[in-house]
Amino acid sequence: MRQEIRSLALVVNGRHPEAGRARERLAHHVAGLGVPMECLGPEDPERLADVASRAEGIVVAGGDGTLLAAVPAAAIAGRPLLGINMGSLGFLTPVVLAEAEEAVTAFVRGDWVAAQRSLLRAESSGGGGRADLGLALNEVTVGRRGVSRLVRFRVWVDDELVTSYSADGLVIATPTGSTAYSLSSHGPVLTPDAPVIGLTPICPHTLSNRPLVVSDRSRIRLRPEPGQDLVVSVDGRREEALSGDGELCVALAPERLTLALPRGFGFFELLRNKLNWRGSNL
Repeated sequence: MRQEIRSLALVVNGRHPEAGRARERLAHHVAGLGVPMECLGPEDPERLADVASRAEGIVVAGGDGTLLAAVPAAAIAGRPLLGINMGSLGFLTPVVLAEAEEAVTAFVRGDWVAAQRSLLRAESSGGGGRADLGLALNEVTVGRRGVSRLVRFRVWVDDELVTSYSADGLVIATPTGSTAYSLSSHGPVLTPDAPVIGLTPICPHTLSNRPLVVSDRSRIRLRPEPGQDLVVSVDGRREEALSGDGELCVALAPERLTLALPRGFGFFELLRNKLNWRGSNL
């Protein structure tokens, strides 16, 4: 039994057709539990940070994208995050909407399992300055501008050159993010507690450029080849340009995210259900 949650923040994806009804249901239910709750959307990072600093727990109702928007605020404030799935896949939001009240009650009463998830911090440099691009629970993605050509870039792990890629881009993924963009780019599935980082090239021109798994103690650096302009995305929340004289640095962040999972949750059960692993005779 964990410590009870005495105040909540509810983050709801307002664009979802069920958003209004879900917000009303949860607000009514939480009021019945006698717990104060503040409702907001995922669009404003500053307000998310402010509300997260006051609430003892955060409930997210939406898809994985909505939860990802709340991750930096939750991780920096050290608040547990409970995800309720109103999306289509929901690797990060295992609670279905029909079971939301039951899950929130358990969350408030402390009857949940704390899953610690690693985060990546991305920074870019160039033009004499350095920029903090934020925290990623899933991945840092480097891609191209437009759709008509490959991009070329070099990657180092610590101080050792890995290779020079010609590809549509690169996904630098946490174990949690191995089931997101990295998986759709044919990267490996990693268990959430594995102390590693995945590097998955997107549509590489050289077919021998395969995904890599490196220690999460590694520091990953990426530089565009001269004349190449890339775009960096951190969990899909923002995009930043990376020009030919710039460098991207990605490493394990000191912050960690606490996901609140229902008791009895199993990662491999989630994989079987979400990826339809049933077994068949070929």
